[in-house]
Amino acid sequence: MESEEKCIYTVMLAVCIILSAFLIGKMVLHTDVPLHDPQTVVQRAGETRAEDGREVALDGERLTSLVIRQLPADCPLDSLTVGIGADGSLLVTASAARDALQSLAELPAGTAALLPAVCTVSAALSVGLDREARAIVLEPVSVSVNGLRLPAALLKPAVGLLETALQDGLRAQGVTFASVRTEDGKLIVGV
Repeated sequence: MESEEKCIYTVMLAVCIILSAFLIGKMVLHTDVPLHDPQTVVQRAGETRAEDGREVALDGERLTSLVIRQLPADCPLDSLTVGIGADGSLLVTASAARDALQSLAELPAGTAALLPAVCTVSAALSVGLDREARAIVLEPVSVSVNGLRLPAALLKPAVGLLETALQDGLRAQGVTFASVRTEDGKLIVGV
């Protein structure tokens, strides 16, 4: 009986060693897979001006009011503010209830239980232009919840909501997105 147990443990040990060797080999030989492989060419903000010179300049206050007006009535983001950072990124800050944050972000299961009842979400978003679709493209660069940095990709659903609100608000004013750039704390969109 004792020799059978030793044999079983030896076989289990050998299997664990072999699996560990395979996993280590896979990690060593692993090549990174890009997380974002866009199908369209996105032009970063600040690269061009509108061809006919007609542009709309929006500072943080105007951006905030424009986005808030276009968000759905049941949007769980409160105290939303939008500004332009020194590097040209959009800086978005809002508060959200813990349960609502779970629907706005792709948080791992059980993470919401670790958060306080109301969370402060801050994000830096790069601004670009999809020339083919004539649309603004926002990509999360950095994200934090209550000061804790999270992977930027987790906030994709919320960024999509903000992107849609920004585009709808500008389209309602007749903007066709000929160009997009940031300059002197303003988002400048070519009409």
